[in-house]
Amino acid sequence: INMRNLIKFNVLLFVIASIAASCNKEKKEEISPISGKGIFILNNGNWNSNDACISFIDASTGATTTSAFETVNGIKLGDLGQDMYKAADGKIYIAVSNSKTIFITDSRLKLISSLQLDYSPRAFASDGKDVYVTLYEGYLGRIDNNAGQWKLSTTKVGPNPEGVAIADGKAWVANSGGYVTDGNGFNIYNNTVSVVDLSTFSETSTVTVNTNPKDVCAFDGYIYVSSLGNYYDIPAALQRIDPSSSTVADIDIDVPYALACDGKRLAVLCTGYDADWNLIPGCIYDIKSGEAAPELLCSGIENAYSISLGKDGDSFVGTSDYRTEGKVILIDAKGAQLDSFESRGINPIRVVDAR
Repeated sequence: INMRNLIKFNVLLFVIASIAASCNKEKKEEISPISGKGIFILNNGNWNSNDACISFIDASTGATTTSAFETVNGIKLGDLGQDMYKAADGKIYIAVSNSKTIFITDSRLKLISSLQLDYSPRAFASDGKDVYVTLYEGYLGRIDNNAGQWKLSTTKVGPNPEGVAIADGKAWVANSGGYVTDGNGFNIYNNTVSVVDLSTFSETSTVTVNTNPKDVCAFDGYIYVSSLGNYYDIPAALQRIDPSSSTVADIDIDVPYALACDGKRLAVLCTGYDADWNLIPGCIYDIKSGEAAPELLCSGIENAYSISLGKDGDSFVGTSDYRTEGKVILIDAKGAQLDSFESRGINPIRVVDAR
């Protein structure tokens, strides 16, 4: 073979090898560790530890992908994963409070966009069009996507807002006042819910509720609010607001801690401490449509920390001792424990469906 033909032959081999490598690379990039049906678990992490993470549990195999967000995107989630919300279009919104970041991903956690904020995001809600988020510095944010350009607009609400619910063109925002002090280091908790008109995106009124409101849910024509009290002489409470009159009614339930709702169901996780600061085992109540009295679903959940709703009346309860990796307990509509998963992170705070 002459030198010219040898060069041509080597060039041809190089081209073939390059094409093969490119195809293999593309094939490799198409393979995701997140496939099939299952659940995503957002682990809150510890304060200032940069250890928030998301785990994926495969429903068909039971296999767990630890730090799934980092595995898919090559970056850490950050410090204090606060909330995770799956919108109707399948996009997933992740609030990382201490890192002041909102991540927006596809249904398989592949990063679409991230918003670096001057605020600490806390909780999400949606009106079916836009996604709203509370910002702990005293604002409600609206996340807009205009031709792929993700932006955040804000409006002022009360101090240190936590939960938010959307109903009938209004946002109901729980103002906790959790970081307000009297100058001597004692908290001055707030006791209001801001009502924000979404058409003008401005606060129009406030409703007085129990001290230190945390979670808010719109259900059965009412706005339900769980408040934590002042951890001393004002106990936690569950209340509901009639949006037509702004009147507030108490619901007879002890130590409500967290709410979860999906439009069809409202569940209340109750847990707290007794007079001697012993942890009270958690229980779940269902608020039935048209009824003020809750129905006990199950009780005796050790180290209950969070609640999320699944399909067909299932509940996911995250458990935590604040030191070691937590668990997520799957409870069916009749209150029976179906399964338990290692969360593979500290403080599992939210579970969303992955499919």
